[in-house]
Amino acid sequence: MKISIKNIIVPSIPITILMIGSCFGLWFLGYFRDFNTHLLNINISDFKLIDFKFNTLSTNIINIVLVIINAILLIQLNNIYTLIRTRTFLTILIFLFLMCTWSETHLLIGSHLATTFFTFSLFYFFRMYRNTQASEQSFMGSFFIGLCSLIFNPLLVLLPICWIGFIMLQSFSLRTFLASLFGFIAPWILYFATKMYIHPEHLLALNDLNFHITIKPVIPSLPFLVYIIALCIILVICLFGMYSKFQSDAIHTRSKLNFLFLFLLAFLLIAITFNIPFIAYLPFIALLFSVLASYTFSLNQNNFYSIIFIIFFVLNTAIFIYKLFII
Repeated sequence: MKISIKNIIVPSIPITILMIGSCFGLWFLGYFRDFNTHLLNINISDFKLIDFKFNTLSTNIINIVLVIINAILLIQLNNIYTLIRTRTFLTILIFLFLMCTWSETHLLIGSHLATTFFTFSLFYFFRMYRNTQASEQSFMGSFFIGLCSLIFNPLLVLLPICWIGFIMLQSFSLRTFLASLFGFIAPWILYFATKMYIHPEHLLALNDLNFHITIKPVIPSLPFLVYIIALCIILVICLFGMYSKFQSDAIHTRSKLNFLFLFLLAFLLIAITFNIPFIAYLPFIALLFSVLASYTFSLNQNNFYSIIFIIFFVLNTAIFIYKLFII
């Protein structure tokens, strides 16, 4: 018996509308249930800039708009740079599904805004392929990474990751390195200059930095532990499926996918290393996961990966129902 998800990979317009509507239906179901407020058992002051503590309609609407923008940017990123060499709807579907079921992120405007900045940076970085003179792209890509680090200070460590990515894209040179460095510090210069202009008595604003390494083992409850382990196993399977198909891709596509995988590892490491709660980085992880997973599910259309895809959706639906009715 052949199990096929072809109608989901390339859906008709009515099915597309139904799937997107279902995702946002889950979002508002969580809003009316109002369970994401007490799940955020964290100190809201751990977050920088624009995050809200209360589960208000305006907060949810702003975040939905940002999620839609990120989804559109993700589609454009895939279309322009051909990350997946076939037409697929899975990239946007997986991203929206994760964002709508991960209700813990529905209050975090800063996280979704930073994800938008991060996606913009990818557009510039990918244009650097085999161009050691791409100083403008290096500057602007790193500028957006710098904006991300203003919102979440631990993202400062993404700068060396960008330089490793330049090597992967065969675009690393002294020119691109210096452009990246100046692009990254430009938002910080603007931030400190503005802060010292508004509060001249605070000549040293370094006290505002939230950049402490606090590796603390967080042991979730059994259902969430099972969910996390299962999701990690699915990720490993997807990566295996992706790399098994790599030889059929152009070299520039492989370089970009490796760059995204490197970013995913970096975000996972940052999430478990620094003091800001890991849920702040979930939109970044969802964005990168959706590209890597949709690559595998779109190009490996056999029973095994179709079953893994179904398990992925059942797993996330189950954890959402658990949070909705049991917690």
